[in-house]
Formats: sequence, C-alpha cells, structure tokens
Amino acid sequence: MTITLPAHDVGHAAAILQDGGLVAMPTETVYGLAADAYNGEAIAKVFTAKGRPADDPLIVHVTRGLCGSDLWDGLVHLGVIAQDVPPAQSATARVLLEALAPGPITLVLPRGVRMSDRITAGLPDVAVRFPAHHVAIALIDQVGGPLVAPSANRFGRISPTTAAAVSAELDERIDAILDGGPCGIGVESTVARVEPDGTITILRPGAVGADSLSIGGEVRLAPRDGGSGGSPGRLASHYAPRAPLALVEPVSAWSEARVADLIGRVGIGHWTHVAWTGDALATARSLQARTGLSPDVHVLSPDGRSASGARQLYAVLRAADDTGPALVTLERPPADDALGQALRDRVERAAHGTAPLAE
Repeated sequence: MTITLPAHDVGHAAAILQDGGLVAMPTETVYGLAADAYNGEAIAKVFTAKGRPADDPLIVHVTRGLCGSDLWDGLVHLGVIAQDVPPAQSATARVLLEALAPGPITLVLPRGVRMSDRITAGLPDVAVRFPAHHVAIALIDQVGGPLVAPSANRFGRISPTTAAAVSAELDERIDAILDGGPCGIGVESTVARVEPDGTITILRPGAVGADSLSIGGEVRLAPRDGGSGGSPGRLASHYAPRAPLALVEPVSAWSEARVADLIGRVGIGHWTHVAWTGDALATARSLQARTGLSPDVHVLSPDGRSASGARQLYAVLRAADDTGPALVTLERPPADDALGQALRDRVERAAHGTAPLAE
C-alpha cells in the first residue's frame, strides 16, 4: 500500500529511498517519482511502476548541498557527468549551472562513471537538474546522493501536480508520496543539451526559455521528430488524457463544417471544452447556441497569463478526463513567452493521434 507522508516527514521518505524504495516527491514543476540513482534495482522499479519503456532516459536530480560551491566539479565528483569534455562544452555548462540552478532547467551533458545505462537508455549523455522546491532539496540532501525522478505518473499520461494526482496514477505501485502541496509551475522543466562546441539545443520547452539560456551561447530549438531524441518528454504522444483531445480556436472562429464534425463525433455522448481564458458560463452558452449540445467548460487561464495556464493545465485535463467525455476540445494557448511555448508543446503532444476537427 502506498502511504502519504506530510512534507515535514522527509526523514521517513529518505529512509525508504535509501532502502531501495520509491517515493513521489514534489518539485516546482511536477511531482517526480524518486529512486536512488546509484541503485540499479530501485531504478528498475521506476520503469515498472510507470510502465515506462527502457529507451526513454531519466533525469537525475541533485542539489547544491551535494555538489558544493563548484557545481560542475561537484557533478563530476558524484559521477553524474564526465570529467573530460571539450572546453567549450564545460564552459557553457558552468555558466548555465551557476546562473540557472536551482530551477526548472535540465541540462543534458556527457554521462559520468556512476550513471548506468538504465538511467541514460544506453546513450552517452545524462540529463541532470537541480530542483528548486524546498522539500525536494531537503529529501535529496537527506538521502545524501542523486535521485532519478521522472514525472510520477503512468507512462504517457497526464503529469501530476498534486499528491492526490500521484495517488490516482500510482497508488499501490510505489512506497510513498511526500505531500508538498501543489506544484508552483505546473509543467515539466526545460531540457537543453549543451553541445561539444558550446552551443545549446532546446530539446523540450519549459519555463526557462531561449532568452535565459542565451547567456551561455547560441541557442536553437531541436526539430520535433517524434522520437525520444535523448530526452524525456519528446515522444509524439505524451501528457495525454484517456479521452480523445482536439485542439481548436475559440468558438467565434468555428466554421459550420467544424460544428458538424464535432456533433458527429460526440453523438449522444458527453463533451468537455477547455477555453484558454474568459468566463466559463458565457463560453458554455456560446457553445450550446452553436452546437445544440451542453458541454462541461473549464477555463485554463482566467487572467490570460501563461503562468496561470501552466499551473492549471494538468489539473484541468484530469478534471476533464474524469467525467468520461467522448471528446475534449482545448483552445490552443498563445505561445508568446517561454511558458506559452511549453504549454503549446504539451497540448500538441496530448492531442497527437486525434484527428483534427474539420476546418
């Protein structure tokens, strides 16, 4: 049975991890499923609990307390990253680590001697991050070593941002949940690979955007290829509800063909609509007038800000999914800033495999 521990019971959670168990821990982004990064059997349990394929690498979580004053040297000493790397690569990584850690940024760097093939999916690089959540920091420091911590959900499903969401996903599959309250950001970290020539490739958008990363050098965005690309969160279908999810524009832009297509898909079933902003009741009335149907309506960002939408995204998708709709329609969030780009990335992956509604 999975137990839920209060945030102050870090010692109990650390003892479970030191004994080879699994603990879901809060971070500023989403809840992570933590295991001892030096324990191969514990790492294998992570893949089993999540139903995660072995070719999808994990992120290793560390703290400044573990690394000491020089974060690069500390990571080398912990065996997380390699010692001998090209000077341009190490120089860029040092700048980014000092400026952005701790925070919602994961750096992909040459793997160290203690990082197993299970962690890296057999690849030559390892993904490493310094979480900014005080409970995660305390837990890692109490364990005394790095933790792997992919999102604490079943593979491909909606990431959890509360302890209750973790329980809904992994109850009886893991040992404990450390309840640190709702996550402050709500979407997963930016993942950026530092290349041998010192340039930076964004593999997964997140709260840390290209502008922030550019302090380290030239930044580019990796093309979306549908593969893992050496990074978590890059599969074409990810973060998905059980119900089909279609991305749409606000109802005022819907054509008659789109309305007819939607009615045909929903039939006599139930439909949920997620508006980007505005008033839920007014949106519901507008949708009912256009379609003759009565959808449940959720609003992702009442104030129209990306930060609000990011905090609410996964909770809203779970709420939409819990009613068993025949279809979920979600208005595309604007991609005006780093979090907006991250939101757009997540909802496009969540909608992968659902045929778009008619134009």
